[in-house]
Amino acid sequence: MGMILPPNLPGWVSTVASFQNVGFFSKALLDAAAFDIPYAVNAKNEQERRERIVQGGLIMTFAYGFSPVHSTLIAKLFRQGIKTAPTKDRKDLFRLHYKDIENPAVFAEALQKTFPHLDLNKEAQALLRKQIFHAKTSHLIVDLAMEGLLLTSVPFLAKMSTQLLTGDTHFIGERNLAKKEDLNALYKKEDQEKTGNKWFNMMATLALGAGLPAGVGFAIRHALEDKSKSSNVIVSFFKKVAPKFEYDYLKLEKPKWLKPILKDVPLLPVAALVPVFLAFDLGSLMSSRSKREFKETAIQKPFLFSCFFFVTPAIFRLLNKGFPSIADRLQNLVNAKASQQEINRVGRYSALSFLGAYLSTILITIGVVNWTNQMTRQGIQDDVNALHQKKKAKPSFVNKNV
Repeated sequence: MGMILPPNLPGWVSTVASFQNVGFFSKALLDAAAFDIPYAVNAKNEQERRERIVQGGLIMTFAYGFSPVHSTLIAKLFRQGIKTAPTKDRKDLFRLHYKDIENPAVFAEALQKTFPHLDLNKEAQALLRKQIFHAKTSHLIVDLAMEGLLLTSVPFLAKMSTQLLTGDTHFIGERNLAKKEDLNALYKKEDQEKTGNKWFNMMATLALGAGLPAGVGFAIRHALEDKSKSSNVIVSFFKKVAPKFEYDYLKLEKPKWLKPILKDVPLLPVAALVPVFLAFDLGSLMSSRSKREFKETAIQKPFLFSCFFFVTPAIFRLLNKGFPSIADRLQNLVNAKASQQEINRVGRYSALSFLGAYLSTILITIGVVNWTNQMTRQGIQDDVNALHQKKKAKPSFVNKNV
């Protein structure tokens, strides 16, 4: 990961700093502790809590369990396309950063520095560079499509599990929020008003959920291929963010048994999780079983998405003079020749502020979920009352003999 911490730091500070540096696992814990658990605990009833637990388990399995597995297999497949280089060098060539292959001159320097035994002429270098670029971007595109598809399916699968367990096809969070006969009457009316095929809706959503992240990968490929001095804002944006889509590789020394397992596993960087979780939010919206669930989801997801990707790091930067990580702030102190006492003091503060940012996210999640829970309770009462008013307003026709 390239992180170097100052020596003699308190052990827990080093642990927190190392954890923060591995964005993939840091996000996994943030997802579980700050979102999935509070989301389930603050459910409106036991059945909804069970559904939210299933959803959280699927997210952890698909986003953080399956992701390294299919990423490794896809990388292995596309590495075979680097045919100009010997098989033993393909793993390391595949791990060259986009900045190392952005132009022929930089690529030639990278080869000379890291692969001096590869004696290639300019034509062979150009071909090798093209092969590496195609392998890296193809891996990114297919991997993002796969993860987007998996995450988009999570809300549908969680709701299917509820239907299998309870036999209820309606929003389980509304159970017990009104009298059973009132809910049945309301659902009968709403079912009659529904249009479209739910299976077609699900398949179309899954296709879009895979296509959205894959589209980001294609946009990065196109931007990096564009050698013109174009002022196109979109091309310039994807060119700028491309390095943030470099996969992370763990550099482990301990435990020794885990080192050979994880050393060649490409982990999704935090930036790549953005389109993937947008796909999940899309699935959450499109799998809604009532207009009230849709409204609840439409309010929850932007808040939770913003907290997940932006609020927590923003709070940390605010508390740490703009530095993005504990390691960066401590390295700045080392460069300024600060004392070990000062480094340890700031290290403890930065580590605590990182944990505090996690806590703030948990509190925001609880607040948003409780707010939307109350909104749904009020919504179901309003709709039931409107249904009763409509029944009372129906005219009575009486046959009169004139």
